[in-house]
Order: sequence, then structure tokens, then C-alpha cells
Amino acid sequence: MSRGIRRALLTGVVLAVVAAGAVAGFASASTSPASGRIQTLRVITARPHTETLDFPPKGKSPGDVYVFDATILSANGRTVLGGLRGTQTDIKIEHGMETVQGMLTYQLGTGNEIVVGGLSANPLRPSRFLVKNKSFVRAVLGGTGKYSGASGTVTTKRLTATRYLQVFRLSY
Repeated sequence: MSRGIRRALLTGVVLAVVAAGAVAGFASASTSPASGRIQTLRVITARPHTETLDFPPKGKSPGDVYVFDATILSANGRTVLGGLRGTQTDIKIEHGMETVQGMLTYQLGTGNEIVVGGLSANPLRPSRFLVKNKSFVRAVLGGTGKYSGASGTVTTKRLTATRYLQVFRLSY
């Protein structure tokens, strides 16, 4: 094999190894959080107002939609931080429970929002949401403002008929 061909082959192998290393490095960087920062945020949602879109058949049934809003308070329940807006769609009724798919937006100041989606369960009794003292975890789908790039979870627990603890675990 001539010296020129060996040099070209060696250069090609080196370039391939460097390119593979760059691709592997890019892949691992894209799967880890940008800064590795994790934030826990605890708030209370209170005084929910709900409107029900009751589609046939009459009464709770798959396809019904609940449109709601609530006030977001600090963890001590004394300071108003923002508002919660969302919808929940009835997916299934079984064993005395109603499974709903929620799409919720937590507004925590101008331009600072956390968007959440996922399932939870409600008792079939009228005007009740979530089982008291049972936690439900939903995915954080994204955010805006200071929550831009956030992912993670929110765990919701009903405290009383009008208060819910929300614990966000956010990764950036």
C-alpha cells in the first residue's frame, strides 16, 4: 500500500473516531438537564371555581369536561401568588371513581407559567375533586419566564374541600 493511501486511510479513521466522539458527547449533553438545577416549589391552590360541560348521557360520564380556575397561595396560605386555570376531561368511571385527564396552567406572576398534564381520580359524589389525603402525580410539560425549560412533576394532594397542596419538583 502506498504511503499516500495509508495516510488517507489513517486520516479517515481519525476523523471517524472524532466525529463519533462528538456525536456521543452531543447525545449525552442533550439528555441531561442544561444546568442540572433542581427546584422544589410548594404552593396551595384554593377556592376553586368549576363549570361542568355535561355531555350525554346526563350525569358523570366519559367525555364530560370540567373547566376551572383557582387562586394560588404561598405554602403558608397567606400570600396570593397567582392563578390556576385548566380543564379536566372525564376518561373512565369504575369502582366508584372517575378518572380524569387534566391540562393545567399555573400562572405564577406575569409571564411565569408552569404547564402540567396527566391523570387523577375523583370520587363520584357531586362537586368533589380528588380523594382527600391521596396524592396524584402529573407531568410538568414545560414553562415560560423563569420556568422556561422546566420539566419534572407536580404532586397534588387535597387537604380540604377548597384547598390543595401542590409540590413541584422541577429540573432545568
